[in-house]
Amino acid sequence: MVMALFAGGSALAGNGPIDFSRTARLSLDANGKVDLLVFDDAKPGFAKVDARLESAIRQWAFVPGSIDGKPMPTQTTLSVELRATPEGNGDYAINVLGATTGLAFQSVKPPEYPSSAMQRGCEGIITVRVDVDGTGAPTQTWVESSDADCMKPHLEAAALTAAKQWRFNVETVGGHRMADQARVPVEFCLGISHGTCARWAKQVADSEHGSGTPASSNMHITSINSQTKLLTQIAGTTLPAPAVP
Repeated sequence: MVMALFAGGSALAGNGPIDFSRTARLSLDANGKVDLLVFDDAKPGFAKVDARLESAIRQWAFVPGSIDGKPMPTQTTLSVELRATPEGNGDYAINVLGATTGLAFQSVKPPEYPSSAMQRGCEGIITVRVDVDGTGAPTQTWVESSDADCMKPHLEAAALTAAKQWRFNVETVGGHRMADQARVPVEFCLGISHGTCARWAKQVADSEHGSGTPASSNMHITSINSQTKLLTQIAGTTLPAPAVP
């Protein structure tokens, strides 16, 4: 996630566009209407942005989870990718790039960067798949794909060892906690501006990590079997302007 600067009561600062993400826990009724929305990391500097985002989210159409074909009240995590562009008057136009529902990290154990790989300057992006049970614990982990400069097996082993310790917030449908599957890219980067990490940086320009860690956590976790569906086509839309006092 972008390392935002807090200035003038806002979490946004800079002259150019800023990409960032916001994550919230949603409670939906059986019709898909948002009953409750709570941002995971509510901070004063994001208050104005969050107010605009919440106003938009409450207008979005969702399909809740169902049991035996019957829609049920559902709790899920919504992650929204955003781009803020300064308008020159102290305000920002905020565009929605995309949104996902489903799993979220509850706790994340960062992988240990293998010392032998670090000494050789080996970097890599290891994409891990995780089967998650209803308690949020991993039941099976495996490498889906890997892109490494060298010592690929060492980086893969480190990513899998860490993944077994991860815990997730799962969706709840009709009071039942739902199993799911997660896809998580884990980056091992030393700040080297070429090779694997340079390619990854082009895809995830706002990740700022200096060791092996799930890249931007909630922003890049993908829930494979989310019970909740977002019907509204939100990509490319703009959040409502700030309310005039």
